[in-house]
Amino acid sequence: MPSFKSVLFAVAAIVSCLAGPAAAQPYPSRPVTLVVPFAPGGASDVTARTLANRMGEILGQRIVIDNKPGAGGAVGAESVSRAQPSGYTLLFWNIGFVTTAHLAKLTYDHLKDFQPVGLAGVTPTIITVGPTVQAKSLREFIEFARANPGKINFGSSGLGSSDHLALELFQKMAGIRMTHVPYKGGAPATTATMAGEIDLVGLSAGSVLGQIRTGKLRALAMGSTKRYSQLPDVPTAGEAGVPGYVVDVWLGIWAPAGTPRDIVDKLNDAMRASLATDSVRQSLANSGIEAVSSASADEFATFVKAESDKWGRVISESNIKIQ
Repeated sequence: MPSFKSVLFAVAAIVSCLAGPAAAQPYPSRPVTLVVPFAPGGASDVTARTLANRMGEILGQRIVIDNKPGAGGAVGAESVSRAQPSGYTLLFWNIGFVTTAHLAKLTYDHLKDFQPVGLAGVTPTIITVGPTVQAKSLREFIEFARANPGKINFGSSGLGSSDHLALELFQKMAGIRMTHVPYKGGAPATTATMAGEIDLVGLSAGSVLGQIRTGKLRALAMGSTKRYSQLPDVPTAGEAGVPGYVVDVWLGIWAPAGTPRDIVDKLNDAMRASLATDSVRQSLANSGIEAVSSASADEFATFVKAESDKWGRVISESNIKIQ
């Protein structure tokens, strides 16, 4: 009759044999959850769904969108920071990933608790004025603003939003002083600009492109390094008189810190392949987003750190605080 010890060894051997194939399964062997920290329907959500569909086809598993809005994106990010670093729970966020970290006390460290995976796209900020502004160029606008400090009102989608910070940086670099009027979203800020309630907004291309094309708003400059294909006649801020002013609203994917490098690299490869697909590029372009990828997770990590430093300085120097 076998001894108790020999039975234990036999059981252990069987368990090891059963566990071995499961552990050796290639990633991903089941659906992946991509957390979007906003409600469905916005630009980030639409971009995430477009990218997830194609990435899922490439990876051979569904990528399921999980919308977790709250606290400007921090609720969804926190849930991912606490997830198992297995590659099965990821975060899709935009430039708010770094700006929120300098505006609020968070339960996570945005640089230490996440592993950057890759850049998903960019959309330029457009410095846009309403019908009451007489300036026909950015240089004319800056000259008028310098002669009338504090008298020009600029709107934003809210205190500490990326478009608010974009114009805080603009007035600093242009040497002017304007008055900030926060609204509850980009749409009301755009409407207020068209109505002449405020003079200027610095929203992303997807938010104001239609109004610019119909003549309800006038674009003075692009906050990008090159001209925007959708508005080729609008100069960059550098061309128009503010060299070095570059404010792109960007989007990307993160994994929890500690996610195995081979999984991170596989996800980055799938992102790059997806963003090179014509249907994905066109879908993003329809939303005003240019499909731009990072060559590696390390490249994206370097970019995220630089953006965090940049916007941290802007927030600190502008003394922006959210109660």
